Amino acid sequence: MEIKPPFLNLSKDEQKSAIEVLLFAAEEPLTLKYLFDLLIVNIATLNFDDGDSENSDDKPKQISFAQEIMKKYNIAPEYFLELINEINIDLVETNRPFQIINIAGGYQFATRPEYGELLQRLTRTKSKRKFSQASLETLSIIAYKQPVTKAEIEQIRGVNSNEIVNTLLEKNFIKIVGRKDALGKPLLFGTTPLFLKTFGLKSLEDLPKLREIEDIASDESNITSHIEVTLDLTDEENAKAIQETIDEVYGIPDFTDDNTDDDVNLTKLDSSEEYDIDYLNEESEDESSEDEFTISKNQAEKMT
Repeated sequence: MEIKPPFLNLSKDEQKSAIEVLLFAAEEPLTLKYLFDLLIVNIATLNFDDGDSENSDDKPKQISFAQEIMKKYNIAPEYFLELINEINIDLVETNRPFQIINIAGGYQFATRPEYGELLQRLTRTKSKRKFSQASLETLSIIAYKQPVTKAEIEQIRGVNSNEIVNTLLEKNFIKIVGRKDALGKPLLFGTTPLFLKTFGLKSLEDLPKLREIEDIASDESNITSHIEVTLDLTDEENAKAIQETIDEVYGIPDFTDDNTDDDVNLTKLDSSEEYDIDYLNEESEDESSEDEFTISKNQAEKMT
């Protein structure tokens, strides 16, 4: 005799409470599929990215079982989005300082923006973290051009980027996503969920387009026309414009300045709680020159 998933026997309020408990306790954002597998299909996995089981042989059975439950009880992972939206409404109506946000493809609790200044007082004594200029350049190239090889990164930057790429890999901001179908089968790199979470992005689709950045910049009185990326500029000017526009959108200061007040806070919840990420202090020769970061006109056009 088949037993109905216990979660479906709960009242709506009890179901919402179960969701709140899981999101509150989870260290990483939880996807709708993961919640569905955990509470309905009852297949809990350790991989928050896609919810795959460690045993690939069980996948067909899991998929079949999930489809059977979805059909029989008329429920899908999207049902949990409905519950999350209702929880957020309840939190607003009761004037709670929390909300559930969609970040890095999943959902997690966060404090509301209006409490950010208050929480900054609590975390003010913590050491600030920042990316080096070379790391920012490399990470921005990978974010916009992925999947991309190390050779392609170096072609854009104009300098050796081996140490920078290795450090970003070690810090889990980028990952190996495959090999390019070319001579030597070079590795291809892409960004990770940690990259999305660090910069407050739901997905890569939320990365600002360069044209959008120009529109934003045109509304800022302190941003002049030199940041525009057009084919009328030289390669060097285009390269500088791309870096400046990315820095402007993410609020990242120019690290050639020694003013420590401009350090970047890598935040988890509304700029109030810092990630414990080691300072990326690459001592490579490519950090010594700002003029070595070059992008061809064709490459700049592709990135738009």
